[in-house]
Amino acid sequence: MMIQPIGLTVIGGLLSSTFITLFFIPVMYSLLNEKRSRGKTPRGALKENP
Repeated sequence: MMIQPIGLTVIGGLLSSTFITLFFIPVMYSLLNEKRSRGKTPRGALKENP
């Protein structure tokens, strides 16, 4: 049938975009945010007076 390749493409696109949106992007954000925030004082943390 002619419609089967279109259906497989649509389902594959939906599954891959769902995976990227729900898993890949949050993991990458978390890793990059952790790497960027190393060495900085966390928000809300009190600095000691010398």
